[in-house]
Amino acid sequence: MNISRRVLVSVGAAVAITVAASGVTSLVTAGANDTSTTYYGCLTKAGTLNHVATSAPTCTAKGSTAISWNSVGPQGTPGVTGPTGANGAVGPQGSPGTNGVTYDCSASPYSGIDLANCTLQHETWAFVKLIGADLATTDFRFSTITSSYFNGANLSFAELDGVDLWGSNMPAANLTGASLAGTNLAGTNLTDANLTGANLTGATVTGAVFTSATWSGTTCPDSTNSDNDGGTCVNNLAGG
Repeated sequence: MNISRRVLVSVGAAVAITVAASGVTSLVTAGANDTSTTYYGCLTKAGTLNHVATSAPTCTAKGSTAISWNSVGPQGTPGVTGPTGANGAVGPQGSPGTNGVTYDCSASPYSGIDLANCTLQHETWAFVKLIGADLATTDFRFSTITSSYFNGANLSFAELDGVDLWGSNMPAANLTGASLAGTNLAGTNLTDANLTGANLTGATVTGAVFTSATWSGTTCPDSTNSDNDGGTCVNNLAGG
């Protein structure tokens, strides 16, 4: 509140002012939302405010003083920052991402393709090149993929049950944990392939090459375990 220099009353007296004139209360209230309205009035010695208006009145009563004030005072200083609120509830678990890769499981096979996690059952491919491809956990069950190239491909935990891989080249392929139960591996080149934890139960391996292949916890075609067969399945290939 900005009071003119003509006011010679204390702050305590100003707080005790009572508006006696008829219609004064409604006038002050109506102007409360204004941004630049100046009000005037006559303040008696008894602390009564009279003749409130938006223009300067003539204070004729003995001992009364003309005063003025603005409807909007100056902005105060910012208050103290409040305490930090409590943490909100934990949101629901999001769906698994794909590490930034968008899989196109319908794409034609080519070297280096990423078909990880795809379901490709009952496909018929021949002479395809999947060199260095990412085929981890891919489901190829009951497909025919003959005379094809899987050199250095990642087939870890792939589902290859019942797949016909006749005559394919799979040197240095990673077949860790892959399932090859009943798979036709006849004439397949598996030189340097990693067969750790793979399941070859009932697989046909006639003419297959396993030179320098890695056997560890591998289920051999005859259902024995390589760990119990001298660390290899080369002597336990019958079964398919």
